[in-house]
Amino acid sequence: MRSTFIYKLVCLLILSVAVNSAFAQTKWTEKTAKAWADKGEWRNGFKPKLSESVDYLQFAAQYHANKPLWDSVFTYLATTNLQDLPTGTKPVSGTNAYGITTDGPLKTFDVSRWEVHEKYIDLQMVIRGKEKMGKMTPPADAKWATPFNAGSDIGFYESSLPGEYFVGDPETLLIFFPKTSHRPAIKTDDGPDRDKKIVVKVKAAKL
Repeated sequence: MRSTFIYKLVCLLILSVAVNSAFAQTKWTEKTAKAWADKGEWRNGFKPKLSESVDYLQFAAQYHANKPLWDSVFTYLATTNLQDLPTGTKPVSGTNAYGITTDGPLKTFDVSRWEVHEKYIDLQMVIRGKEKMGKMTPPADAKWATPFNAGSDIGFYESSLPGEYFVGDPETLLIFFPKTSHRPAIKTDDGPDRDKKIVVKVKAAKL
C-alpha cells in the first residue's frame, strides 16, 4: 500500500512539473500574449497601466518562466509607499530583482543616450512627474558609443540612431527587455525639469 501511495505521489509531482513547464514554454502569439496581459492576473494589486511600448510576447514568456519572481516584484510595487521611498538601491528579491530609486533632473534630448542590457529587464516607473523614454531594436550595423560591458550589464549605442518615444508617468509602467535599447530620463516639452522614479531590475530568464 505504501509503495502504491508513493508511486501515485511521484506521478502527481511529475505531472505538475510537466504542466508548469509546458505553460512556461507556451508558444505565445501577439494576440494571446496581449489577452493574457489585459486579463491582469500578473498584477497582484498593481494598478498602473502598461505602456503601449511593452512587448507583450516577451512579457508573457518571461513572466511564466519565473512567475514567483515577477509576482514578488508586482507585489512590492503595489504595497510599497513609493512616494516616500528613499533614493538608492534596495533589494526586492535578492539579486534576482532590485530597485533603483532616483529623484533628480531630467536630460535634454541631445545628452540622453541609448542604453541596452542583457542580463536584466528594466521596469521603469515614474513616481512623481513625467519623462519621455525611447525604445529601439538596434539594427545589425548599429555602432557603439560605449561598448557593452558584461560586468556592469550595460552598453550605449550612438545617440543618432532613430527610435520610438513614449511618456512615462505615475499611471504608466514601461518594461524594456534585453537587447531592446531604451533611452530614458528625457524631459518632455510640457513637463517638469525633474522627476522621481524607480527602475526595478528583474533578472531575465533564458528562453
